[in-house]
Amino acid sequence: MEKLSFDYSMKDIPIPPLKTYKIKLLDKVESVLKRMRWKAFFFLNPSAESRSGKCNLKSRRCPPPIEDLKPFEDDMFKMIENLRFKKVRDSFQDKLKRDVKKINSSDKVLVFADKSRNVYELEKPEYEKLLRENITKSYRKSDEQCEPGAE
Repeated sequence: MEKLSFDYSMKDIPIPPLKTYKIKLLDKVESVLKRMRWKAFFFLNPSAESRSGKCNLKSRRCPPPIEDLKPFEDDMFKMIENLRFKKVRDSFQDKLKRDVKKINSSDKVLVFADKSRNVYELEKPEYEKLLRENITKSYRKSDEQCEPGAE
């Protein structure tokens, strides 16, 4: 059992990779554009059946294309396409990235201690043995002939 020490909060989040950030950004922009299309559709077609009285669940249906929004949507996607990122060197973020890489590449189990901020690195069999011992420490074997509730 090896104690790991992190001299920062475990709630600190490392900066995501560029690809992950762009995927999330595109997902959110598409979500906003979809909601804008639905709003425009119901604004332009007040007689269209609105299901707002039912459950208010998110619809999986795609809204119909709105020609007036097309230039705006194109500009949004061009803006994302032309997005440039600045390389920032930060020792703290580098340390977080190294620690995340170390944790992901490790074949050991990381275990948080009870009632403290300590983190321990254990082999899987060692962890399973420790877990089994702690769960069953208050149990005892009984006769097979004894029934529950019998004295």
